[in-house]
Amino acid sequence: MLCARVDVATGLVLSVEDVQSDNWANVNRPSEGWWAVAVHDVAAGWGYQAGHSQQFAPPWTKPQGAHDAYPIDAWVHFEGRLWRSLVDANVWKPGRANWRTGDTNGLDEWFQPTGSTDAYPLEATVEHTAIRWGSEYDANVWEPGVFGWVNLDAKEDPDDTEWSSDSVAYEIGDVVSYTTVQGGGKKRVQSVAWYGCLQSHTSQRGWDPPNVPALWELRA
Repeated sequence: MLCARVDVATGLVLSVEDVQSDNWANVNRPSEGWWAVAVHDVAAGWGYQAGHSQQFAPPWTKPQGAHDAYPIDAWVHFEGRLWRSLVDANVWKPGRANWRTGDTNGLDEWFQPTGSTDAYPLEATVEHTAIRWGSEYDANVWEPGVFGWVNLDAKEDPDDTEWSSDSVAYEIGDVVSYTTVQGGGKKRVQSVAWYGCLQSHTSQRGWDPPNVPALWELRA
């Protein structure tokens, strides 16, 4: 059985050894970064990332033509990350176009799209700034937190309630989110802030949290 020794910080395969016991990697060397290798042609320098359907991936090499260009869904290791090809006949370097990178949970890490081939579709889920985001538009090229994405972690937080002007009774200690939109078109910027209630009151138009510091305190 082959076992690979992995640098857990970078995901880089440092070495591969042929061992006899099936339990050697899991029992005898768990603290030293050893994993049982599922495929038999892994070599030092390959990428490793737990949680992916393909845990080991070869280092990216520049294709010389159509015969060795990367197919769609091919995985490679490049500059300390695993990358998945988004198109067939992919000759681009990862990080420029037509590739997407993911984290250890199989969730894509957001990367600035370069065009229509790698723009994010509607309902795509990514990780950015340690937050999970959901795309609200098709062909989305915006950065999460700026426009076109919804914070999925905040949405699933039972303690996060969006502020409303519709005669809602707020109590001291309540926490609400408040969305501010500035500009229009491509210059439109959307930001979200959280406020804590300082005095019990019933909301009304004009009493937006940023406008009444006697009622609301900015939290984040």
